[in-house]
Amino acid sequence: LAKGKLENILTANSLTARYLNKQKNIRYSSAKYLDKNGIKIECAFANNLKNITLNIPVNGLIVVSGVSGSGKTSLVFDVLHESAKAKKPINCQVISGLGQFNNIIAFDSSAIGQSSISNVLTYTGLFTAIRDIFANTSAAKKQNLGKKHFSFNQKGGRCETCQGQGRIKISMDFLSDVYVECEDCKGKRFSHEVLACKYDGKTIFDILEMTIEEGLEFFNASQKLHKSLSTLCETGLSYIKMGQSLNTFSGGEVQRLKLANILISSKAGRNLFLMDEPTTGLHFHDVNQLLKIIERLISEGHSVIMVEHHPDIIRNADWLIELGPEGGDGGGRVLRG
Repeated sequence: LAKGKLENILTANSLTARYLNKQKNIRYSSAKYLDKNGIKIECAFANNLKNITLNIPVNGLIVVSGVSGSGKTSLVFDVLHESAKAKKPINCQVISGLGQFNNIIAFDSSAIGQSSISNVLTYTGLFTAIRDIFANTSAAKKQNLGKKHFSFNQKGGRCETCQGQGRIKISMDFLSDVYVECEDCKGKRFSHEVLACKYDGKTIFDILEMTIEEGLEFFNASQKLHKSLSTLCETGLSYIKMGQSLNTFSGGEVQRLKLANILISSKAGRNLFLMDEPTTGLHFHDVNQLLKIIERLISEGHSVIMVEHHPDIIRNADWLIELGPEGGDGGGRVLRG
């Protein structure tokens, strides 16, 4: 946050100010081998699309833009993605060019975890490696604690008073349920025996309370953890706590976590990535980081089609498809591309 005259804000010593005064810019290196005849769609009619026909290039960053309700999501997800899943034209008469990809991976803002148990580490599989580290500490071996005990979802490791939730629900007859901190574990979710085990001075609870950026520095000696946490930082998730419940993530955070997980798991082959406004809520610098990830994907032979409003993403696109001119019945036509 900043307060004062514009000229003072623009000269402030902050990352935000450097982007506002153009000392730093959001840049993306254009794809070298853009294929303008990659995917062909004929007579697409999903929702408000007016039987449109177009070629979508591949081997680059393709941005689909337009006003709200112009048909962007209908084109990318209801036509292209649904056709890819069905391996036949869906919501269009003809679609070709999808066979050149080993995988077509869609990222949307749909939730990836409905319970408080699911978090960044469990979703990416990194929690297994961290539990292994704690199970090998001298304190854990002395108490005969194995990897399974360093989970707040397992008996013997979790706090049984709150069942590993860190809080207890109190049902109210005429009001909403109330949650209070567990008096036994003080909200730390694990048993006293587990919390007595430390790695480099930290308990398993301390690790979950770290941000991803802090975890990156803490696990500097672990090549696997450092590489994976670095990928999460590169996708703009450095500020997220490692134990943060997935059901608290915004739509944009969900997409970036899905993208990071794909990069961590290194899904083989030539892939087509479909994204739905992944820059939602992002700082200038995080948008810049996201573009670097996309540049990396494209340099490895993948293609990216992104529904997006962000002006810097649009400006940096290898190819722009614009739908409109209005939303609803007034949209669904190709204005550009």
